[in-house]
Amino acid sequence: MGFSETINEIRNISTYMDDESDDACIRFVTRENGDVCEEEYGMDDFKEATRVRDVINKDFPDLGLDIEIDCTDEWVYLEIWL
Repeated sequence: MGFSETINEIRNISTYMDDESDDACIRFVTRENGDVCEEEYGMDDFKEATRVRDVINKDFPDLGLDIEIDCTDEWVYLEIWL
């Protein structure tokens, strides 16, 4: 499988998080379970980001991708740097 096919496979992982990727990064984001008024992220969103990260690490162990989970206000970001 080539690199572009791998990127497509990652983007097609089943998740409710939105895909806001660009040329440098695959970025999944959500605030589905966050508290907008309190500007706090939802633990279910954090768990979903962790689940997706673990799927990527399991399915693509040889790629050595830099994967980060960031929580800002009610948003949870899962960023896979290419």
